[in-house]
Amino acid sequence: WDYRPVVSGRSRRPGDAELAELLEGPGGVEEALPGDYEVHITWVKQPEDVASIRGEDVRSLLQGRNITAWYFLQPTWSLHALSDKAGYVSEGQFFEMCQRVELAGVPTGWPHVAHVHRLLAG
Repeated sequence: WDYRPVVSGRSRRPGDAELAELLEGPGGVEEALPGDYEVHITWVKQPEDVASIRGEDVRSLLQGRNITAWYFLQPTWSLHALSDKAGYVSEGQFFEMCQRVELAGVPTGWPHVAHVHRLLAG
């Protein structure tokens, strides 16, 4: 399965290089917290996979004193987008998953906490 992002017009999900830049690049996590962080990645193969992500499971993986969740997914209402673009997931399922994770004690750090992201997404 090829998880790499699909480039389509101006919309693009981050790929390996961008994630590495966020973690190890100038001003990245490694610079701010050298050796004092851990990263867990969940790849979403099918848009429906977000419905199976449980907040308690996510929380149990994180051992650090300061924890956060970063989401590199694009919530959408368009069923067409769900079928052929990497990173696109159902808006309803995405925000329900964010809320489950936040209720389990893992705040969203990027792009925004779930309720703010939902307002900005329209």
